[in-house]
Amino acid sequence: EEVVSVEVQAGVTEVWGFSDYGSLTSITIPSGVTSIGNSAFSGCGSLVSITIPSGVESIGSRAFNSCSSLESVTMQGTIPPTLAVEDKDIGKTYVFDSCKFVTDNAQGIKIPLGTVESYKTAWAEWADYITGDSKSADGFLVSGTDWMLDVDGKLTIRSDKGMEGWKNIGKKNHPRQVVTV
Repeated sequence: EEVVSVEVQAGVTEVWGFSDYGSLTSITIPSGVTSIGNSAFSGCGSLVSITIPSGVESIGSRAFNSCSSLESVTMQGTIPPTLAVEDKDIGKTYVFDSCKFVTDNAQGIKIPLGTVESYKTAWAEWADYITGDSKSADGFLVSGTDWMLDVDGKLTIRSDKGMEGWKNIGKKNHPRQVVTV
């Protein structure tokens, strides 16, 4: 029997060992995972999309290599995970080599708005495939401890202190994506 779905259980911190599961179509990674290992999902040719939770700090080389149907990688974290470099001479990670979004030359790596430059800098090898339109884990494009920015550019303050501390908010103090407060 072929594995078509994997749900990583809570308490697991590192995911690896699913390479060449050709019929795998669904992977659920919980928020407690901090690392996706080398070649973790390499060769999973039926996988179309995956969401990487904000707690992931590192992704191993070739983690999604040859996932020939992978169209979308949604990153929920505002801090780009470190990508393991396999070929240090040329700085290649091979993390997404031969994925569908790469072969189609499409922007398949979706990241939270406001983080495009940091992702493109950290993931220079994959910069052409990055787009800033992903929602964070709580459903907002970008959020902080007491604020959130939704897809329509509405900044919401979630604080029992209201606008205290936000008195000087202006165009130079918030992201360009903010339309209303």
